[in-house]
Amino acid sequence: MTGLPDLPILGPDEEAADEPRTIIITGAAGNIGSKLARAWRERYDLILLDQRPGPDDLDVTIADLSVLSPDWADLFDEADTVVHLAADPRESAVWTDLEGPNLDALNNVFLSAANSGCERIIFASSNHAMGDYRFDGSVGPITATSPPKPDGPYGGCKLVGERLGLALSRFFDISVVALRIGWCQEGANRRETLPDDWSRSIWLSDRDMLQLLTRAVEADLGEEGFVVVNGVSRNAGTRWVVQGNALGYHPDDDAWG
Repeated sequence: MTGLPDLPILGPDEEAADEPRTIIITGAAGNIGSKLARAWRERYDLILLDQRPGPDDLDVTIADLSVLSPDWADLFDEADTVVHLAADPRESAVWTDLEGPNLDALNNVFLSAANSGCERIIFASSNHAMGDYRFDGSVGPITATSPPKPDGPYGGCKLVGERLGLALSRFFDISVVALRIGWCQEGANRRETLPDDWSRSIWLSDRDMLQLLTRAVEADLGEEGFVVVNGVSRNAGTRWVVQGNALGYHPDDDAWG
């Protein structure tokens, strides 16, 4: 995978050095997926899935997750953890656009993971599951337990994923971590290219993104079967609360410098 910004290549997880985790990343050729695949390649055994990998993505298995098939579902038998990033990422998409990539694929991936005995699902939820808080200045901090306020079909699909994850965690021996990811820009993801105050409040730097996802994989959740965490950096003045999260995620970067 080429053309990616500099991110550290994480070394082996010392606690699991003798038997590294096997992680499936869906949407592995996308923005966050490709960054994770590069950073994690020496830390975990990776199985990379994407519907449309680029010409340089030689290690990515082509998979249309909206259609359940043993060609990709059988790979879940090999995995400890599933990081589900695959989706139509357009916040302006309508329901008919999202039915396959954001709902059918979600169900297929989550159920395949549960039925295969995977230990953990990490779901890329979104700030858009709470996006209408942007227009409601009367509401203070936005926490993981604030009432959901999706700002459209895309955010609604992310809320569906969170609730499905909660249900699976109750009926299967699996933990589910839902990350309400803010704005992790493609490419270098520099604070200087953020266009307005709202985008600064939800910015997630590449460094913090890598910490967040790694903590989501490795954190001991104890008796917690389902966890929601706001995936933003330590942005001055943000309403998005990350303190005290169950992952032990402590962001370092600030959109304001």
